[in-house]
Parts: sequence; C-alpha cells; structure tokens
Amino acid sequence: MIAGLVVLVGLLLIVLPGLAGPSVRLPAAEWARLAGSSLLLGFAAVEVGLALVALPTVLRALHAAGIAAICEQVLGPLSSGPDAVGWISASLAIVVGLRGALAGRSAYRKARANEIEPWLGRHVDHGDFELVVLPTRSLVALSVPAAPPQVLISDGLVDRLDSDQLEAVIRHEATHHRFRHWRFTLLATAVERALVPLPLVSRSTRSLRTALEAWADEAAAGCSASGRAVVRDAIVAVSGPVHSLPSRASQRDVDERTRRLEGVPDVGAFVLRAAMHAPVLMLGVAAVALLAGWVVDAHHATALAGYCPD
Repeated sequence: MIAGLVVLVGLLLIVLPGLAGPSVRLPAAEWARLAGSSLLLGFAAVEVGLALVALPTVLRALHAAGIAAICEQVLGPLSSGPDAVGWISASLAIVVGLRGALAGRSAYRKARANEIEPWLGRHVDHGDFELVVLPTRSLVALSVPAAPPQVLISDGLVDRLDSDQLEAVIRHEATHHRFRHWRFTLLATAVERALVPLPLVSRSTRSLRTALEAWADEAAAGCSASGRAVVRDAIVAVSGPVHSLPSRASQRDVDERTRRLEGVPDVGAFVLRAAMHAPVLMLGVAAVALLAGWVVDAHHATALAGYCPD
C-alpha cells in the first residue's frame, strides 16, 4: 500500500540521525542541517501517510460515494483496508499532530519566559543581541529568542571563566540566535514528544541538539587551534554544554563536543559527505515519488468513478 510505505519512509527518516550518530568528520553546521531536514521530512511524511491511509474510511463515513465507493479494481491501490485501520490511522494522525504542535508551542513559550526585564541584572547592547549579566552565583549561559534576542550569563560564570573563555561563551550563545537554533530545538521537542513511544526517536533528537551545540562551539572557536582550545576549556570549566532551551546534557554529549574541537572536520572529503547525505536524499525522493504515485492513482480513480457500477 502506497500510504503505508510513505509512513514507513517517514519513520526511517526520523530514526536515521540516531542510527548514524553525530558525524565527527562533517562540520557541525552541516550535520545539524542534515539531521534537522531528516526529522522534518520524516515527521511530515508520517503525518501525510497516516492521513492517506485514513482517507478512504473517512470519505466513506462522510458519504462521499463518488470518491470512496469507486469500483474495486480502480480503488485497490488507494484502499486502506478495513475501516478499523482507517480510523486508527486517522486517530494517530490527529494525536501525533496535536502532540507535536502543543509540545513545540509549549517549548517556545518556556524559552520566551526566560526573557529578562530591564530592571534585573546588567544589560549591554551588542547590536543584534542584548547581553544580560544576572546577579546569581549559579552558572548560567543561555540564549533567549526574545525581541531583541538576549544572551544571558551570570556573575557566577563571569567569576569561573577567564576573559577569553567568557568571550567564547558569549559568541557561542550569539551563534544560537544568529542562526535561529531555537527553531531546530523546537522541531526536536515536537518530534520526540509526538512520537515518544517509538525507539530511537530520542536518540535522533539528541543527535540534533548535540550538533547544534557543536555548531555554536565551532563558530565561537573560529579556525584557529588556540580558539578551539579556549572553547574546549570553557566547556570543561562549566562541566556541560549551554543550550538555547535550558536543559542538562549527558556527559556523553560533553565528550562529543570536546572531541570535535580536538580535530578539524575533513570538509574536502566528497565521498564521505556524499555518503552522509545520500540516505536522507534517497529517502526524501522515495517519499515524494510515493506521494506522486498516490496522486496519479487518485486522479485516475476519480476520473473513472462515473464508469463504475453502483
């Protein structure tokens, strides 16, 4: 069944970043964009596939006989089977879509809730973002998608780091808002909350989040070995990564980020880069081809509906 294959391809796209793991050989920005694209395409394919599986059943329930009750041999490729399958698919499409949308909305509101009012802390205008130094001994390093965007650090962090490390942390957080990493983070949250019972989904979203942190690390470090050493030392000094949405990463994520900073990705290895991009590209093309085939079959079926016996 075409619709079922679309769902399967979507699930493969979603778990692919988790199966591949973070690619140390690729620039973090490239890997983050690739993992984000895979999650987005996969989630869309799952939603569309479930809707297509449910469509004939829903049309029959709505008494759309001209479309749903087409003669057997024409409707065959489009049929979802028993009505129970159709209703289950419709329910899943609604639940998955709502859970994803609500989770993304909630995560965005929580991120915006971190915006600091002008009366609290020290506010410094950096042009495209506002630096806020909070009067707390806790270690805080955070970017907030406010208007204007804010980079939050704390007095505790200022005391813990030397000037070079502190500047690296600020550049790291500024990179988050410059490239709107919060959108990737919201996508990861929406996908993992919507598909939480499925295995490997959380592994894929964690891979994306780690790639985003590594992207900001690499941007903060620049191309010099000394810059990478400064960022690595800053990560170790605060004992964990910094996030656009507050959370604690596992020690494995910290180790991954510091390991990336110890070597420069081989950006010239065309074969390697093609091998990393190929699975996402192939699965994406397969999903589009399957949907195009479904549309063609549906068009033929509805065109022949008038020739079918009642």
